[in-house]
Amino acid sequence: MDDYLAERYGRTKVRAAQDRRRWIIVAALLVLAFLLWSIYTNFFMPRPPVFATTGFVIESPQRATVTFEVTPGSGDGVCAVQVLSQSYAVVGYREVAVDSEPAGKKQTRTVAINTTELGVSGLVDKCWLK
Repeated sequence: MDDYLAERYGRTKVRAAQDRRRWIIVAALLVLAFLLWSIYTNFFMPRPPVFATTGFVIESPQRATVTFEVTPGSGDGVCAVQVLSQSYAVVGYREVAVDSEPAGKKQTRTVAINTTELGVSGLVDKCWLK
């Protein structure tokens, strides 16, 4: 009776084995695609610049200076430098270009930023590739 129903509704043992094999192949291809993507993103994607804020000076309500170290990534980049007020509002902003040469050499940059009101801190917000 089971063979009769399986044959009538298309789920013979041969067809079930084919379906199972097809799903195993699809799953293996998905795992392979994930592994290839993971290898690419971890080893071959361009690296953005690495930065660290080393200091800031609030010169006046209209001006501040931020000093930071940046190690270039795998290409030319840009770093966003901000001055914040006491309420954490951005009162000064400037983008600074980072050359990729010399590769891997740490550079120290000092940036003067005009502000709209008195700032209390200065920092590098983020860096990215052009």
